[in-house]
Amino acid sequence: MDGWNVQRANIADFSHAWRVGEAARRRGRTDRITRAETTDRRAVTILELLLVMAVLAMMVAIAVPVLRGSFEGRKLKLAADVVRGEWARARGQAIRTGQEWAFVYEPGTGNYSVQPFSAYEPPQLNSRMAPEDQGNFDYANGLLPRGVTFDRADVSVDARSELLSQDSGGGASSGASLILFYPDGTSQQSRMRVVLLERDWYVQLDLRSLTGTAVVSDIEDYSQVGGSR
Repeated sequence: MDGWNVQRANIADFSHAWRVGEAARRRGRTDRITRAETTDRRAVTILELLLVMAVLAMMVAIAVPVLRGSFEGRKLKLAADVVRGEWARARGQAIRTGQEWAFVYEPGTGNYSVQPFSAYEPPQLNSRMAPEDQGNFDYANGLLPRGVTFDRADVSVDARSELLSQDSGGGASSGASLILFYPDGTSQQSRMRVVLLERDWYVQLDLRSLTGTAVVSDIEDYSQVGGSR
């Protein structure tokens, strides 16, 4: 009887040891699987991060030139609006004061001035600013937006402008050109381009002599109209 009890005890110990070992083996397999899954998840996460970064880099590379071009286009259109507004001001002043007024500008720069025309004193630019001294928000009141310059205008010579030029002994001061506005609301027929040098883009303004009003074109590229300026 004692032998049987001993045998039963041994069987029980063996069974318990087997269950403990089996549980340990299962835990080991589970731990290995968990570690493998964690490693896989980490690898996938890093790969996904790299893909996202690559996509973002491509989006930035595409978006920056587009946004920059849009900003520069707006700047060029703003310059054209400034010129058109100053022409309207010169016309209004000529009508109001009953004397000729001049839009004076310097080709190749963004400097301009609106002032009464005098046969005794050639019109002059009130101030000149070097391009390197101009900020992004320094425009109007004698300056086009930074990077935008005047091309030389095609200005018609009529009887009144020819007579005024003879009386004054010439046109504007050295380096400057002018467009005249008359007290009856008319002006010299003129065609002018404002140019964004960095892009070689331009906007053309056509000043109608009978009405003294301007028509502004869309943004154009010099390469599409037969070459450079």
